[in-house]
Amino acid sequence: MANPGDKYALLYALVDPNFTLPKEPTRFEDAGKVMALAPVGRPDRPTATSRS
Repeated sequence: MANPGDKYALLYALVDPNFTLPKEPTRFEDAGKVMALAPVGRPDRPTATSRS
């Protein structure tokens, strides 16, 4: 699998106001930030307020 962290890096880049798509390549450190935050999230089903 080539570049497995790209999908995580792109996810972080989309919400980063300092990142400009498509001018910049994805940043390697962004993938690590998303993967480090993954266990912190709650696996619960979304509530009505979080879906709106």
